[in-house]
Formats: sequence, structure tokens, C-alpha cells
Amino acid sequence: MSDLVKSCLIILAILLLGAGIRIHQGAADVRFHADEALYSTYARNAAVHGYWMLNGPVDKPPLSIYANALSMHLFAARSTDVIDIPLRAGEVAAKIPNIFAGMILIALIYALAKRLYSTQTATLAALITAVSPYAIAFSASVFTDMLMLTLMIAALLTASHGKPVWTGGLIALSIWTKPQGILFLPLTWAYLKHGKSRFITMLIIGAGMLWLWDTIRPETSFWTLGAAHINPGRLFSSPDEWLPRLSEWLRHSQKLLGWQVINWSSITLGIITAIKKRRDYLLLLMASGYFAFHWFNAYPTFDRYMLPLVPLLAILAARAIPPRYVWITGLILLISIFTTYDPRESNSNGYITVSAWLNDKPLGTIIYNPLLGWEMGYYKGAWSDKRWVHYPEPEIQAQDALLNPDPAPRYFLIPAENPQPWITALQEVEFSVTLVYEQDNLLVYELIPPWGDASGVESSCAAAALGCDSFE
Repeated sequence: MSDLVKSCLIILAILLLGAGIRIHQGAADVRFHADEALYSTYARNAAVHGYWMLNGPVDKPPLSIYANALSMHLFAARSTDVIDIPLRAGEVAAKIPNIFAGMILIALIYALAKRLYSTQTATLAALITAVSPYAIAFSASVFTDMLMLTLMIAALLTASHGKPVWTGGLIALSIWTKPQGILFLPLTWAYLKHGKSRFITMLIIGAGMLWLWDTIRPETSFWTLGAAHINPGRLFSSPDEWLPRLSEWLRHSQKLLGWQVINWSSITLGIITAIKKRRDYLLLLMASGYFAFHWFNAYPTFDRYMLPLVPLLAILAARAIPPRYVWITGLILLISIFTTYDPRESNSNGYITVSAWLNDKPLGTIIYNPLLGWEMGYYKGAWSDKRWVHYPEPEIQAQDALLNPDPAPRYFLIPAENPQPWITALQEVEFSVTLVYEQDNLLVYELIPPWGDASGVESSCAAAALGCDSFE
């Protein structure tokens, strides 16, 4: 068997391995992280209601959300009298674009490493990426980072092949997915040896189209909202924050490339080797500059910000392996298959269960929901006929609820951690507050205003199949 055929079979096996792991994890029955629920709500609104300009306070550019919306439409939509997207089917469908992006990323890293180094380096870099717990986790998610990263690496590949127009377009698409895509511009510029004016022209056209899209939306600019959500009012963190921030970033990086021992060994070996070889300086400078940028600025320490380090460190680690150790290294790397990373909090079926319970209530029921906004935006469904109301403070909610003369049933949904300030505020304005639902760390109280009829509480308690606790 020729070396070419062997290489093709090996990379095919790696691609199939990576695809299988990503599909398996993407199909897992898990609930969304709050941010995933937010993006999926906008995507579903586009697919079901036609809100393609993303009506509402969205703080991200639209490309990833559009991809999720198309996926929901193709793979999850059901049509009866109206188009609807079942909650669980929508969860899986929304992940499909990132699952494919994660598969493509493996192939792109192989192609880039082969272009820069050798087939051996490319094969090991692809294997590291295929089994990376980080790459797998974010491929099997609705976070915008995986699609952004795939477009980033595609831009690096076209730059290394001297394709300035394609490079500019891909960087622009990366920014259309998440503004963080601009951070790979220095390395892209370094790899692009000619045609930089055409690259800049294409990048400006792409950025201008994004600006136009943002301008014609009848909503607050996503740039403004994004800056407000992550900007602590200063660019750099103070020196007393540097050690805690470093500790947090290192904690997030424990499984970037695999099982912790493999991860840190690979990163250390890649960095030490790169220091000794001048041709590796660009990758090392990009990786270290990217890490330092997130370390010293004052932005939040979100784990997903470390994802773009995976391809850089994977190539550096693969470059450090001598030819005689390739096969044993490959076998050791496969240990990482048994290591997982979860970017979500410990979400349960609670959101789906409580939404189904509340959706059984009468038309126009008022549901006060102060702390579960983004999650419940998705899990209450595309066609909720209830009135979901949010207030930022207990006293404001209680006073406004008192002024509302509507006789419709009222419920109060809150996580179980600390409902008492809200209960106390409602009691102070003489609401009858009765616990009628308690499951999966979520509580629902039935609220009866001072002029209301409390006779319906007993039937609600019976329907909830639990003993009610009255706070009258």
C-alpha cells in the first residue's frame, strides 16, 4: 500500500472518529445553557415567525443565528395549522451547524498543518483536534464560537495559499458570526504574502454589509448591546486581579487538547519546541498574544474564549513530535476520547417540565418570571398564549402587580435558591402566596391579589400533586 493511500485512510479514520463523537454528543438529551437558549430563541423566531431581522435586544451578529434557524426549519419544524418546533427536536437541530463546523475544522487544521509543515504534523494535529474535549463540547453546542473558529481557520488556510479575496471574505464571515473573529487578523495578515489591498477591500465590503444590516434593524445595535454586556467600564484589569484571572483561565484550559496530563504535556512540549524553531514563532506569538489579551483585559472569563487556542496549540504540539514516536503518540492521544468537557451549568429537564405545567393554565395567565429570562424564552415555546412578565426588583414587581386589576390567574416562577425577598415583597402588599409547584430546583407560586378569590388555590394544589405551603 502506497504512503499516499495510507495517509488518506488515516485522515479518513480521524475524520470519521471526530464526526462520530460530535454527532453522539450533539444528540445527547441535555438542556441549553442560558446563552444557547437565547440564541435559539432568536433562531426559532426567525424560522417560525419570520423575524429574520432578529427582533429584540440581540447582542451578536446574525450568521450563526441564521444557520441555527435554517437548521431548525429543515430538521425540526412541524406544520399543522401553524409551523412549530418541538423543544427537544429544536435543541438538536440548533446544534447541527456547529456539529458540521466542528467536523470541517478537523479537515481545515489538517490542510493548514500540511501546508505549513508535513503530513505527519497534519495528521497528529487533526487527531488532537478530533479528540479535544473542548472542540467536541463546543461543536455539540449552540454557542457561536465554533462556527466563528472554523471560518477563522479557513481564512488562515486561504491566506497560506495566497488567496486574498477568499481570505478577506472568510474573515468578514467570521466577524459576521462573532466579533472576536477579528482577533486572528494579525496571523492572517502574516500568512498572506501578496494581494493585501484586495484582502482589505474584501474585508471592508464584508464589514460594511454587517454595518448596513445592523443599521437597518429597528433595534439597538448589537455592537452597543455587546459592549454593554461585557464591558466593565475599563479596558484593562487591575494588577490585583491578574493572579485570580490567570488561575481562572488556566482552569478553563485544563482540557483544551485532551485528558489533563496529555493536555499540559502537549502544550508544554509544543511551546518549548516552538521557542527553539523560528518558523514556529508566528503560531506561538499568536497563541501567547491571544492568551495575554484575555488575561490582562477586563472582559469576563468565559471558558469559550479559550476555544480559538485549540488549533494553534494542536499544530504546535503535533510539530514537536519526532517521527519515530508518531504511532505511540497517536495511541496515547486516543485516551482523550474518554475525557469530556461540559460548557453548561447543571441543567435538568426542569425548564421543559415547568413550561409544560404552566402552558396548561388558562389563556392569558400572567406569569411573573424575574430570574429565568433567556432560558424560558426558548422553553416556553414558540406559541405561548400566556403573558410572561419580568421585573428586575421584588418591590417593583409587587407594586406593579398590585396596580394591575386584571382578574386572570397569576403565577410566580423562580429558582429555589432564594425566593424569600420576592415572597416578602408580595406579602407586604397583601397578596396571598401559595406554593403550587416544586420540582427540579424550580418553584411556582400561585398569587391571589387582595381583592381576588382564593378558592381556586386548592384545585391548583391538587393539580400539582403536592402539599401547598401558604404564605398568607
